[in-house]
Amino acid sequence: TASDVRTDKMPEAANALLDAKFEGTRTDLAKLEVTLGPWKLGARGVVDDKHADLSELRLWQKDTQLLDGRAQVPFDVMQPGTSKMEVAIRAKDLRLPEVLASAGISGVPAAVLNADIALGGRLDSASGGVKVNVRDVKVPNAPKAFQPASLDLDVTLANKQVKSLVKVSQPP
Repeated sequence: TASDVRTDKMPEAANALLDAKFEGTRTDLAKLEVTLGPWKLGARGVVDDKHADLSELRLWQKDTQLLDGRAQVPFDVMQPGTSKMEVAIRAKDLRLPEVLASAGISGVPAAVLNADIALGGRLDSASGGVKVNVRDVKVPNAPKAFQPASLDLDVTLANKQVKSLVKVSQPP
């Protein structure tokens, strides 16, 4: 455990908690938690000299969980014969103005964000997708009769090609 670590360039203290078992080139992470200001990163899994297999990844901003997911990533994603990367990350029901205000960004219209990210394969043959849904967008200065808007983004990577579909809806 490292608590209240500060430098001249860091206005806020950093804290780290590591509960791990080390054996040769393998590390079993029962718990890794790093905090810096309002940000907290948590992970569990196994890391060795060839790959990281993180069964749990989480990112918080204060008490709001921003992301959760898992990742299996070889350290040499181009090397034939290595395991393939498999990454899945999700964001659920994030209230954008609150999250961004905590990061110092203001003036963002009210909206709720959901996202799913999945990547797999090796860099030369990667595939995956990103799905983003932003709903309940209250457009500033829009006519009062307008209902909240929504945006859907679907990006797919397959066969070295990227395809995207964007749908914006602003009901009157």
